[in-house]
Amino acid sequence: MKYLGTLKRLAEGIPYPIGRLTSYVPHSLRLGSQYQQFCKLIDSSKVWGSEQSAAYTLAQLNSIVRFAQKHIPFYTNLYGKAPLQFQSIAQFQDLPTINKAQARELAQYCTEGMKINTGGTSGEPLSLFLDSHAWAREWAHMHAIWRNGSYQPTRLMMTFLGKDLHGKLFRYNSVHHEFKINPYIFSRKYILEIIGLFKNYPFEFFQGYPSSTYEFFSTLEKGISPEDKRLIQSKVKYILFSSEFPSPYIKQYLENVWGLKMISWYGHSEMCLIAQDVDCQNIYTPYPTYGFAENINGLLHGTSFHNLAMPLIRYSTGDHIQSTTNEFGEMLNFSITEGREGDFVIDHFGNRLSLTALVFGRHHAIFNLANFVQVHQSEPGRVTFLVSVPSDRVGTLGDALSYFNLEGLPFTFNFQYTSKPILSSGGKFKLKLTDSDVTTSQLLIIER
Repeated sequence: MKYLGTLKRLAEGIPYPIGRLTSYVPHSLRLGSQYQQFCKLIDSSKVWGSEQSAAYTLAQLNSIVRFAQKHIPFYTNLYGKAPLQFQSIAQFQDLPTINKAQARELAQYCTEGMKINTGGTSGEPLSLFLDSHAWAREWAHMHAIWRNGSYQPTRLMMTFLGKDLHGKLFRYNSVHHEFKINPYIFSRKYILEIIGLFKNYPFEFFQGYPSSTYEFFSTLEKGISPEDKRLIQSKVKYILFSSEFPSPYIKQYLENVWGLKMISWYGHSEMCLIAQDVDCQNIYTPYPTYGFAENINGLLHGTSFHNLAMPLIRYSTGDHIQSTTNEFGEMLNFSITEGREGDFVIDHFGNRLSLTALVFGRHHAIFNLANFVQVHQSEPGRVTFLVSVPSDRVGTLGDALSYFNLEGLPFTFNFQYTSKPILSSGGKFKLKLTDSDVTTSQLLIIER
């Protein structure tokens, strides 16, 4: 593993003129034969009928459960020692589910493979172990999703994710043939440098979290000429959204103001399932070659087919969904309804209100003026909105309450303006903030 890490660091230091040439090296050579095998499997699955897909799924479920039951004491204790064999997907669905707390317990029995840690937006850390083919499998599926927008690894991408570049505005990364932009320092004062990149390099794709992508393009819009805007529009073929669900106002802004096309996908560090949303309509189609998706009491669950280092079986992702299934019990598609479990606030009477309903469902006028809105709750019945807005616009806003539609809600509301949203350690936008987020944040609270 250390050897691979050294190779990756060396590859990341390759300059663009050489990296442009190395981008033509096939990923089957970079990631091994498993990459090509999964590419072929994905292509084959496109013509599967529901019966053939269900047969593949059932075979994978039987295989992963047999392995887990035999080799991992956590599952031996959970399922018993008698070997399990399912004749249908419905029989598999009689197994108990597991949550994040149980996954932490499972990790204690796993010592093989690549160890990574994830906290997600919930801030609950989890150690994971991935098999040696995890990245080959992951990139085979990611490239399949991006090819809906005619992506090829030889085409240059600009990436605006949570990567700290140690004070540099940008850096070329030959591993993925991309220019990474530093989200931690990007601001209006760097617009000329960004325009220079677009003028000097053939960018065709832009990848970022929806929230950070919105911030990037809205910041550019305020400081570029019409000619520069047309230049960017002529080059960028697709926005490739990462991880987060793109809120409707973000999609509308990029479509209406920039005329850009977007592709979204669903995935998580646990690698149980992956799904694509080609038109960003909140209709995600799971890949049957990756894992098994289930809707259990309105929560999305996943089962990893291939990760023998730490199999997650009927694992709750914490995402609230609506879904449709076929006659064999396979999920055809799902829509995210409320986001992760815990993305709610509690009113004066102890009732829960989802943040989707509170922040986006009431069509607050503040979104015409602010870049982001986040929510913090330290006690039931009291909610603070943190409104991210450029400091030079604060003096024109007046009473923040007048921009929110909060009538009839049993809460006491407070409002604060910030210069930038509070992000997770990985650079993701957090709709709901913890006490720790607010306490440790280095953001300047703008006083009026």
